[in-house]
Amino acid sequence: KGQIIPQDLTFSYLKNELSKEKYRKGFLLDGYPKDDECRKFIIKTLQELQFDATAALYFDVSRISVTERLCGRLFCEKCEHNFHKIFFPPKEEGICDN
Repeated sequence: KGQIIPQDLTFSYLKNELSKEKYRKGFLLDGYPKDDECRKFIIKTLQELQFDATAALYFDVSRISVTERLCGRLFCEKCEHNFHKIFFPPKEEGICDN
C-alpha cells in the first residue's frame, strides 16, 4: 500500500537484526537515520550492542539528482543483478547481460 512503517516496528526490527553476528565486522545503513528520534535510537542501540561507530557520512545531494538515481534503477528478476538506465545500463536495453 506504500504506507510508512511505524517507528516502533522499525526500531524493533533494527535492534534484532543488528544483534546478529554477521554485523559485527560492519554494516552500512543507507538513508538512516532519517530524523533525530531515529538518530538517538541508533546511537543508543549501537552502544547497547557494543559497536564502535567509526564513521557517519552525509551527502548533500539535490532532490533532482536523487530522483534521477532512484528512478533509473533496473533489476533483473531472474539473477537479481542491478543496473541503472544512465550510470550502469545493460548492453542491450531490456535484456540482462549478467
